[in-house]
Amino acid sequence: PIDSPASARDPFTPVSQAKVSAHFERRFSGHIADLPLSTVRKGASELLKAIDEAPGFIRLFTVDAATLSDLAIIASVVDAQGLLLAGSSGLAEAVARRENSFKTGSGGHSGVVRLLLGRIAFFVGSVTSTSAAQCARLAESDNVLRLVVNGRAAANDPEAEMGRMLDLLRQSPAGKALLIHTDSIEPGTSDEGIKAMGSLISQFLGNLALATSHERNLGFLFAMGGDTAARVAAALGADYIDFTDELLPGLPYGYFESNTLGRRLYFASKSGGFGSADALLEVLARVATKRSLSHESLFHSVPLPRHLWGGFDD
Repeated sequence: PIDSPASARDPFTPVSQAKVSAHFERRFSGHIADLPLSTVRKGASELLKAIDEAPGFIRLFTVDAATLSDLAIIASVVDAQGLLLAGSSGLAEAVARRENSFKTGSGGHSGVVRLLLGRIAFFVGSVTSTSAAQCARLAESDNVLRLVVNGRAAANDPEAEMGRMLDLLRQSPAGKALLIHTDSIEPGTSDEGIKAMGSLISQFLGNLALATSHERNLGFLFAMGGDTAARVAAALGADYIDFTDELLPGLPYGYFESNTLGRRLYFASKSGGFGSADALLEVLARVATKRSLSHESLFHSVPLPRHLWGGFDD
């Protein structure tokens, strides 16, 4: 559940309420209707009926789903006049499947540009147990250099912490991909303190991403955690992102023209609460050139499917 202890104490976007309608109610009070799972499972016609019969002042409907089949029912109303579907990648996939445009196993992935390891960086602001496991697995690879941001220092004295991080960066070998993440929140920190700290830390990570892009001529940045991704993109001057591919199912990849750097950067992001422990390793395998990877160390870290290696550029 999204209001589990790990998500509830996330420093960037703490969540204390799992019901989506309750979050919308704060901004659109009196204009929300919540459609329960029982309505969804009666089928598309009953779902549309519930929407049509709602009072005219209802402008927003939140809909429950627990399975892919539930999402398929919701997706079936996509063409109803006056409705705009909004949701996560799961709903997007259900809509795409309905339109018969979602292709699996095609192996195309023509939109991914491979770069040398030294031009790749991962910035992780999420502190969920899932993201911690993914960082740990990525850090085991000989292809990766791990640098840890002191969260409290980043919040309280960002200039000094920035200097420390850049010193570490300049003293480190340049031929490896970078993994930059925050340390864990100290036990006993209040919820208000966590939220305030989280905003400052994510801002620091955005500024650090810009500084690192200057130092290492980065070409691909991966941001984990929604607020971190937003801050990184903003710091680099991204007006919008053109998506060209998926690195993993549900993990979009694209590029933007950096107004700050005056050049193109490739970019991908995801939230910290989902994915296998090997997700970041698989991302690295997709975006790095074959010749720059230490095959043995990467394969020992994660047994990648053969097709992930089929399209590498030399």
